[in-house]
Amino acid sequence: MAWYIPITLLPGISLLLLSTATLTVSLNTEIKDMLNSNNCDTDILRKKLSQLKKLTLAKAGIYISIAMFVFAGLLAGVDKKGLEVSQNITSLFIVLGVILLLISLIYLITYSFRAVKIRQQQFRRFLRLK
Repeated sequence: MAWYIPITLLPGISLLLLSTATLTVSLNTEIKDMLNSNNCDTDILRKKLSQLKKLTLAKAGIYISIAMFVFAGLLAGVDKKGLEVSQNITSLFIVLGVILLLISLIYLITYSFRAVKIRQQQFRRFLRLK
């Protein structure tokens, strides 16, 4: 396996990581604003804190998968003799990185669906107060 194959995935994964980090900062700001408001809805706040945990787990999974891809690329680049053991370990790290990235994407998908439900619930309660 060529050493650059796992490394070529990094720019796309980095964009995913950047968007996840932006979501985290945005959610953090929302939670902070809710805590500073006079009429804080604790039910929604709990749900948003749960969402923050989900985003944090997704980010951690993406970071670890990036590390696995980099390690696989490094291992493939150092392997000059084409040892089968080294190729198997490289393939294992790539597969584990892909699986971890997939799990992180599942967290992000569930985050997205729940975020819409939470936002709808938040707007309904806001409209009832007016």
